[in-house]
Amino acid sequence: MIEAFYNSGKPVALVCHSPGVLRGVTYKGAPIVKGKRVTGFTNDEEEAVRLTNVVPFLVEDELKRLGAKFEKVPAGSRFQSLMAVSSRGRIPRPRPARPKRF
Repeated sequence: MIEAFYNSGKPVALVCHSPGVLRGVTYKGAPIVKGKRVTGFTNDEEEAVRLTNVVPFLVEDELKRLGAKFEKVPAGSRFQSLMAVSSRGRIPRPRPARPKRF
């Protein structure tokens, strides 16, 4: 489905850990993220929540391995961990608001 959306010119947006699903998505025989500016859950974020040795792979490392231009933003930023790819160029990536503690 992701390939069909991308091939039809529709944007594909993913949040948090979900950009990891793109490791199996190709476009014209190459990883869909190859050469694309992307972001997702960073290695630093994994370490901060102590999941580095729990998750099956690190999203940041995997996207880089596939040839993506992984971009980090400052920790705690509203523009962190949402990734979008488009055949037409870059898409702004606002981060979903986190609930505040009472």
